[in-house]
Amino acid sequence: MHWRSRHPAWPRTRTGAALLAVATGVAIAGYTLWDKHAVDALALSPLVYYWGTNTANAILLTVLVRNRRGSVRLAWRTSKAHAAGVALLSPLAYVLILFALARAPVSAVAPARELSILIGTMLGTTVLAEGEGARRVVASAAILAGIVALAVG
Repeated sequence: MHWRSRHPAWPRTRTGAALLAVATGVAIAGYTLWDKHAVDALALSPLVYYWGTNTANAILLTVLVRNRRGSVRLAWRTSKAHAAGVALLSPLAYVLILFALARAPVSAVAPARELSILIGTMLGTTVLAEGEGARRVVASAAILAGIVALAVG
C-alpha cells in the first residue's frame, strides 16, 4: 500500500517495498505457525502460552526501557486511557486467536487473523483522515480478496 515515503527507514523503490512486504508476510506466517504448534501439537493452554510470552516480553521490554524512565513516565501520563484500552483489547484478541488455533486448522484462522490490518487501515483512512484513501481502499480490497482466497481454497 505504501512505496513512496520520504522517511529514510522505508525502502525507496517498489522492489524494496515488495521485499519488505514479503519479509513481513514470512514473519507473520512464522509466528502464526509457531502459535499453532504451541497450542495444538504441544497442547499448551492458550492462557498459559500467552502468560509465558507476555512474561518474556515484559522482561525484554524492561531491559530495553530501564534507561528511559522519563520517556516512559511521559508516555504513561499522556496516554493512560489509550494504554488501558490496548492493555485490555490486545491480549483479548490474541488469546481468542490462540483458542481458535487450538481448535481449527491454521488455514482458516490465519487469514481471519489478518482482518485486523484491514480494520486498522479503514480506521486510519476514516477516523484519522490519513490521506490517499482511494488507494488504501483498493489495496485493502486486494488484501481482502487474498484472505478470502486463502480461506476458501
